[in-house]
Amino acid sequence: MDLARYARHIALPEIGPEGQARIVGARVVVVGSDLAAETATTYLRAAGVAHLFPLPAPAHAMVWRDILSNVDLVVRSGFDDDAMSATAISRGLTAEHDVVLSDAADAALGRILHGERFDAIICDLMMPVKTGVEFFADVSAQAPELAERIIFLTGGAFTVKAREFLDRVANPRLEKPFDLPALRALVNAQLR
Repeated sequence: MDLARYARHIALPEIGPEGQARIVGARVVVVGSDLAAETATTYLRAAGVAHLFPLPAPAHAMVWRDILSNVDLVVRSGFDDDAMSATAISRGLTAEHDVVLSDAADAALGRILHGERFDAIICDLMMPVKTGVEFFADVSAQAPELAERIIFLTGGAFTVKAREFLDRVANPRLEKPFDLPALRALVNAQLR
């Protein structure tokens, strides 16, 4: 790794040498062909991502499964990746469990505040409006018996706050990309 080139990144406590090494070794697919995808590609190359694969948005979900099996990060432009992830998770768990999807942390919290109870809650650590850390704090305050049932999905805790949070809580977590059998095992463990 070129230490001089990445000195500014390495100096950041959120990245450091270990984080920069992960960035340099990452395999990243940028999906889309619009200006946002081109901009993302430019920034990722500047950050040191060596294995960068631009890809027009595939129309069929099965194509995603094949593409994503060996990549570390997917940057998608022009459509919602959270909805696709939620759908895949739902399909993977529905055979054994009743699955309720929520499109936002506040919507899920609203369901909890209205008395719904869940055996397991799958929560992405990094969400755009309210983070998994903030969601966990809200659930802990409003329905503490459910806080221990939260399973966190994370593509890596890149902020100091997220790393400290994961070090502090005992909740199960699963690194992205993950496979459904591993997620099923975590959900089933929560039910015991």
